[in-house]
Amino acid sequence: MGTIGTTTGTGRPPHAPGQAANGLAGLAAVALLAAAGPALAADRAGELKTFRDWVIGCDNTLSCTALGLAPSDGAGSAFVKIARVGGPAATPEVSVVVYAETTPAAPRLRLRLDGGKGPGLPSDVLAAEFDGQFARARLTGADAAAVIAALLPAKGLTVELLDGTQSLSSSPVSLSGSSASLRYMDAEQGRAGGVTALVATGSAAAGKVPAAPAAPLVTAEAMSELNPPPKRRPAGIPAANAEDCPIDTTEVAVSLPGGRTLWGTCISAGAYNFTYDFWVAGNGKPQPARFEVPGAGAVMSMGEDDDYGALTNPGVSEDGMVLSAFAKGRGIGDCGSLGEWAFDGEGFRALTYAAMGTCMGVPPDDWPVLWTARRR
Repeated sequence: MGTIGTTTGTGRPPHAPGQAANGLAGLAAVALLAAAGPALAADRAGELKTFRDWVIGCDNTLSCTALGLAPSDGAGSAFVKIARVGGPAATPEVSVVVYAETTPAAPRLRLRLDGGKGPGLPSDVLAAEFDGQFARARLTGADAAAVIAALLPAKGLTVELLDGTQSLSSSPVSLSGSSASLRYMDAEQGRAGGVTALVATGSAAAGKVPAAPAAPLVTAEAMSELNPPPKRRPAGIPAANAEDCPIDTTEVAVSLPGGRTLWGTCISAGAYNFTYDFWVAGNGKPQPARFEVPGAGAVMSMGEDDDYGALTNPGVSEDGMVLSAFAKGRGIGDCGSLGEWAFDGEGFRALTYAAMGTCMGVPPDDWPVLWTARRR
């Protein structure tokens, strides 16, 4: 059997953090992240941006995520996430997250600012939740706004993980690039020069902020994995790359409505990435499948920029409504790109596309989302 498998719906794997590193060591898929312009309309994916030690991306509904990472010249296991949806009434949410090597019974996070002449933190110790890998403190409303105001003028942040009063770890988070990232968020959401802006503030009323575009609707029809795949490959579909791909990963197949089959043949394999070219067979000559993200093109090919039929580490959701793919930048899966598609009876339509171009221990669920659609 190939790498296609039943997933829980998002296709996103569990995460195990490791030593921090910058870049993707040649991951070709992430080179495509700059293919789209700013997310100003519901028909184009957003763009992943890096400002020093901060990464930010906004999707086609003007929902934005900014991530503050460990300093680029050091290692760390903490990060700050600032998220805000589009629209005049939307307020930011802040998450402070740290990886925990041991299981804290009563997790708390102590924050310490380095330098700056800002208002200071409203509280230096935050209650946290623990999910088995990460301790996470979430702030909304006035608390989130106060933390953002304290971070912006500071030079750095240290996040200390506590179990009750016992200190378990201490990790730096760089604030270099935070102001530029949030200024970009203000501009993308149409807040610059207004009272709702985080950095680019002004006198314009909240009502001047544009409404968030609606996510496009995508029809979804059920699919099901064929495990094992049929023994005979349809005529006209190229054979797998037998030199690179292990014998048990060479072919995968998914049943589609109307008696058709989505057939994948392995074109490359490594320690953690298995990439397949896909074809739709069943009605005449097999046709290459197309997995495209509007405005971003082919984003999962791991190789040729125009290889719209390639997916890396594909999987089918438990309900059969979503085909996902996850191109890892390294084995622990803290960077790369992931996407989800629905089959609408004619072709595959993008549901979600998220990416992270810097390998610094951020789990996939926290990556900036650059494309969002809704299923009918």
